[in-house]
Amino acid sequence: FSARSDLDWREAKARAALASDRPFAGFIFVCNNSTVPDLDRQLFGLPARHEESVRAIRKGMPLFLYNYSTRLLHGIFEAVSDG
Repeated sequence: FSARSDLDWREAKARAALASDRPFAGFIFVCNNSTVPDLDRQLFGLPARHEESVRAIRKGMPLFLYNYSTRLLHGIFEAVSDG
């Protein structure tokens, strides 16, 4: 058994999706009250360290935004371009 951080697991999953023909089924962005994006613009982003995860996003993929401060899941949004 190998303990991995949640971030390590997500990055490994993103690398596997890029290496295969099986893309993610969807993607959940996470924010809190101080980092919530402007939902009217529907523009989501992540820090550069999550680049591999973002590159796995494909046009048409369902996207969600989870605000862990309010415990609300927003969506469904649709990716208009590849990550």
